[in-house]
Amino acid sequence: MEARTRLTAVLVAVGVSLVWSTAPIMAQRADSGTISGAVTADRGDVRAFRVKARDSVHKIIYTVFTNGGRYQIYNLPPSTYDVQVLEVGFDSPVRRVDLKTGDAVTVDLELTANGDTAPRGEGGFGGSVDPSYGTVRQAVSLDGVELVEFDELYPPGPARDIMMKACFGCHGPDGQIGQTAFHMRGRKNATGWRRSVDRMFGAGPDGWLGGEHGLPLVTTEMVTPEQKESLIRYLTENFGPDSEPRDLQLDPLVRNEPALSRAIYIEYEGPSGHDPAPSPVEPGVVCLSGSGNDTIVCIDTNNQDPETRATEWKISSPDGGQLTPHGIIMDGRGTVYWSELRGDHIGQLNPKTGEITRYRLPTPGGGAHTLRADSRGGIWYSNFSAASNVGRLDLATGEVTEFEPSDRFSSYGITVDRQDRVWTVQIGSAATGTPGILMYNQETGDWKNYPTTNPSRRLDVDSKGHVWSVQYFGNRIAMIDPSTNNVTEYDLPLKYGNPYEVMVDLEDNLWIENATYNSLVKFDQETEEFTYFPFPQIAAHTPKIEVDAQGTLWFPLGRYGLTAFKSEGNVPKAN
Repeated sequence: MEARTRLTAVLVAVGVSLVWSTAPIMAQRADSGTISGAVTADRGDVRAFRVKARDSVHKIIYTVFTNGGRYQIYNLPPSTYDVQVLEVGFDSPVRRVDLKTGDAVTVDLELTANGDTAPRGEGGFGGSVDPSYGTVRQAVSLDGVELVEFDELYPPGPARDIMMKACFGCHGPDGQIGQTAFHMRGRKNATGWRRSVDRMFGAGPDGWLGGEHGLPLVTTEMVTPEQKESLIRYLTENFGPDSEPRDLQLDPLVRNEPALSRAIYIEYEGPSGHDPAPSPVEPGVVCLSGSGNDTIVCIDTNNQDPETRATEWKISSPDGGQLTPHGIIMDGRGTVYWSELRGDHIGQLNPKTGEITRYRLPTPGGGAHTLRADSRGGIWYSNFSAASNVGRLDLATGEVTEFEPSDRFSSYGITVDRQDRVWTVQIGSAATGTPGILMYNQETGDWKNYPTTNPSRRLDVDSKGHVWSVQYFGNRIAMIDPSTNNVTEYDLPLKYGNPYEVMVDLEDNLWIENATYNSLVKFDQETEEFTYFPFPQIAAHTPKIEVDAQGTLWFPLGRYGLTAFKSEGNVPKAN
């Protein structure tokens, strides 16, 4: 295994800047308009600040970044816009603009420093807003919090070693995105910590997955009873009710102005969800799994009417229990499929007729998680609990077959390559003792394990057949070359990050979700450079990204609804 660490010029070349031309805007579309202007501040530098133009009629928000103190938002539909800057530490005026077809309107924004700070950089407000399971988690205040390094926050010892193996693959050391933040929201006595730890070992209603049949996420084969007691003692000693509030000291994030100024986020206010599925047959239509309210919602982003662009279908079960639709995909006919994290089924929806079919899974409480289709008429799913299996639904027969890659392992992401080989992560395993990526060859029926330094969450395949994964705790991405069986790992440049999701775009660039730094991160395979693109909101998180046939990235962004991201989308378009 080869490990590489690269601090590239993308992050450190702070003196390089491409300044906007002040020449008139020429090449905008005839049916659109442009808003541009200067951004100034009474204190500090204006470097790649977010400028947001909210279409108040159609409830769509466009976010771009300044370059050299100026911004331009191209190709805006005629409407009424509220324009302002969103940056920690500054108050911005809101300017209303009535934009007509062909207009090129100038809106200058003067900011006032308000003294607010983000002591941990882009992720300085701690937690994030994530209602995908029916709750909204507010950001955590860092006032009076001491910022320290990892070994000081988590003193070395046998119990920490157990946490790093059995806990941090899911939770991460940072506790962002609503996971249990040991160092911030913990501070419990022994009884409180025992209750939290027991939940990971619990089954049925007492387990994390809940429900009548929910299986545990951690088993005694993975963590022995003696190790469990040492964990509870460690957490109580270091994060008890009298412990000093501390958090990890992050790296500063330098924004690459030229790269960011060409990018645009487009947020569609309305229903949100957990996983997205862009339609392969209707460009601009994206469906979401409504984990919090047991729905599937499809949004037609070409429809400007906010009252009619979303269609929602309610999923119900005979016993009325919570289903928690999670992973979601669409096939070439536009049929929607989803997994049920708590409902023990794979669901199928025909959006044209509204007909819903649910296929029962063999392992009750397995926690069906991510879905991917093969070319043989099958849909593969991973099980998040310690069910030790993944499964395949045969759409022709409705039969479900489950496979056991290794003993007492729990999975997360899953994907299928062009040879119909199935790849899944083992976020925890008692049999191997080490994390890794597992590959199943449908031709031979054999499983192969590719060890990695840390557990992975999600994974994807590029056009060359390389399999990429993200290590949530390890702050790394890993690449498997099946032709050589080599595993290559790359450290993300900014320490203590928590890469959650990886998606390969149409040009084989990797896009990595990194909530600690409140950013999407681009990894260019040719240059091996990382570029951080801050989210359009503060303290945001997305659990899943998908790319459509046009190269647009789609993802839910907490309470802010569906979001599109185009890394080269803020440029004039020809008529």
